[in-house]
Amino acid sequence: MKIKIKICGMTRPEDAQTALELGADRIGIISCPQSPRNISPARMIAIANSVPNRKLVLVVADKPLYELLDLVEMLEEKIGRIQFHGSESPELLRSISRIFPDTEIVRCIHALDDIRRYDHAADRFLLEPKGDLPGGNGKAFDWRSLGKRDLSDRFILAGGLNAENVLDALEATGAKELDLCSGAEESPGIKSRKKMEEFINIARNKETES
Repeated sequence: MKIKIKICGMTRPEDAQTALELGADRIGIISCPQSPRNISPARMIAIANSVPNRKLVLVVADKPLYELLDLVEMLEEKIGRIQFHGSESPELLRSISRIFPDTEIVRCIHALDDIRRYDHAADRFLLEPKGDLPGGNGKAFDWRSLGKRDLSDRFILAGGLNAENVLDALEATGAKELDLCSGAEESPGIKSRKKMEEFINIARNKETES
């Protein structure tokens, strides 16, 4: 079965194009002032123009509702998912889902127990360790703490993934979707073709073995 790969924290259209050429399934952009990978609406549009429809993931944290609505409407059919990393309530997520029914809602969680609160509000869950900043802290997840749980299609594994540890992460969890951010960078927001290619090749090789 194909392992899906999202490369997040894009700040340059050329990096997004390279990631897709190398085999990434989705591209993530961040709208959060606290993040070093935060980009302007104009830069979002530039990146969106280089990405096929529904392949863009918008990452936000505690963004005012009117700003979020403006961003999603601005990017229109390019967005396939909205990923929430703040203190957003399940009620807010359900409201967003009703407004944009064709857009998947992803909730960032730091422990599987958090699923209960958002189970009926999110389509998918991104698992990553708690950090100081949303959208890429570079902190490795203690994947083995998940045990032999079935990480179904609703789960996305994140947290310090890179070419050196992705194989261990896949073997420990059996994850079917991965989120790569800081592990693909030369500096925050500037992606490395070599690092992206190494990561994707390792994941794809593991996929063919399964």
